[in-house]
Amino acid sequence: MIVSMKKVTVLTLDRHREESLRVLRKLGVIHPEPLATPSDETVDTVRQEYQDLSTIVNRLEKRAADMQSDPVAKQSRTSDGHALEKSSDDPVARLKALFDESKTITERRRDVDREIRDTQPLGDFDPETVHELAQK
Repeated sequence: MIVSMKKVTVLTLDRHREESLRVLRKLGVIHPEPLATPSDETVDTVRQEYQDLSTIVNRLEKRAADMQSDPVAKQSRTSDGHALEKSSDDPVARLKALFDESKTITERRRDVDREIRDTQPLGDFDPETVHELAQK
């Protein structure tokens, strides 16, 4: 009786490869076709993408925690539409661009908060008047 063969992929550690093949050959269930080992460049690319995605997940988790405690952050989460238009179609690149923009906005917010804190002791005044006085 002739039975059609089915293709399976067996994953094993490299150090166990020879022993695994020997056992499977002994059982008569395998005609091995070795797969090409991925190139170092491919492995490095996948590692970098994994690292980028891990960083993004960590940032998203931190951002979610921050949004729970910061009412201003809750408002700003819907104001990022223009960042998506500037980014490429690559989701990782889009997320990186969004995080970079978020960092820039956060830094600008700190600067404005610092400026408000520094000028608060001066009382209520019109910034245009201060600008006019500076030019005189």
